[in-house]
Amino acid sequence: MSLWDPYALIAPTYDWLVDPFLKSIKDLTEKILRQRLSPDGGAWVLDLACGTGSQACLLARNGFNVLALEKSPGMFRQLRKKTGNCSEIQPIRGDLVDIPIASSRVDAVILQLALHEIIEEHRQRCLLEIKRVAKKNAVLIFVDFFPTGQYTASYGLITLAELAAGSRHYLNGRDFLKRGGLVRLIRLAGLDIKETFLFFQGNICLLVASKKI
Repeated sequence: MSLWDPYALIAPTYDWLVDPFLKSIKDLTEKILRQRLSPDGGAWVLDLACGTGSQACLLARNGFNVLALEKSPGMFRQLRKKTGNCSEIQPIRGDLVDIPIASSRVDAVILQLALHEIIEEHRQRCLLEIKRVAKKNAVLIFVDFFPTGQYTASYGLITLAELAAGSRHYLNGRDFLKRGGLVRLIRLAGLDIKETFLFFQGNICLLVASKKI
């Protein structure tokens, strides 16, 4: 696991600097899981690249058990502080391309705004790992960039945020969009797309998918 941490500086301020903009996405994610799974039935949700754990905490408060995986040391420290002794959340330090979880383990997988950060080879490896750890009828929720071809205010703000995250992050994001964005990647992985929801003037897509039976 790489020692370089692009989130070292932003991690302590992430909850108030970034999270408010993502609240509607996190709320919809929780709503979809409540509709499709039974929280009081012991369902396990894998929250990949979970950051400081805001989504994991929301799910735990609503009855889900959560495996919260994060690679960044800075983000992981904040995750541990936030989750504390919450028995419904199990923090895991790990990588998207080598998820340290047994096969067919979870009832749902969440991956929000992380696929665009990594190179194409790792995106495809990550999706293979998700298919491995997810149960047959698992609910898969992805959130990431959607190419609109329009230069809106939201597009400008997202571009500025990507530039602030560093050149490697920015270039990977541009590559992600040039290749067709989230929908193209999910179809390439052989997953069934069930629903899509657009945010930020269509620049970000929440996509609900499942493994093909």
